[in-house]
Amino acid sequence: MEWKQPATTKKWVVPGFTDGEGDHAHGAAALRLKHEGEQLAEAGQHGAALARLDAAAAEAEEGGDRGLLARVHEMRAQLLLLLERWWDSVQAAERAAAADPTWAQAWQTLGRAQLDFGELHLAQRSLQRAAQLEPSLEGLQEDAAYVAAQLQRREAMPAAQLGTDREGNTVLRDGEVLLGGHCQCQCHCQCNKPTNK
Repeated sequence: MEWKQPATTKKWVVPGFTDGEGDHAHGAAALRLKHEGEQLAEAGQHGAALARLDAAAAEAEEGGDRGLLARVHEMRAQLLLLLERWWDSVQAAERAAAADPTWAQAWQTLGRAQLDFGELHLAQRSLQRAAQLEPSLEGLQEDAAYVAAQLQRREAMPAAQLGTDREGNTVLRDGEVLLGGHCQCQCHCQCNKPTNK
């Protein structure tokens, strides 16, 4: 009896390991595109940077490198926060955390994106997950304290004093944003002060 090889064989991809020329090519392309995206973002060319990072994410996905995929999606999430595309930022940060669930920075960025989207309870859970993974992560304690204070403040407000603005943010009747919005300094990670609109 003669043994025949099956026409197709399933290829197993191990995260962080490239096997074969195709995976190496995708990984190299993803790294190049990620680097280009970083440079464009630093130069203030956010639209072009996002396009490069989108392409880098596709290449990293194709190459099977979950760690690189997580880092690219986390960078996309930060850039989308800067562009005030809250929902897209949440989605990118969720992809980063899913690609590498052990990476605390992905969870921190997810928490920040959820905060800006107005999902305080989800933000709190994401930041707690980041703290479980890396308690000393820069800015994490401040982020968690800010979310906790916003939750406490929102829960203490009588419903009659709350409303929503045109962008869907929960606001006090005097116009101060309680949820959503972004830092006054546009940093998204340093001061975490809500914008007054």
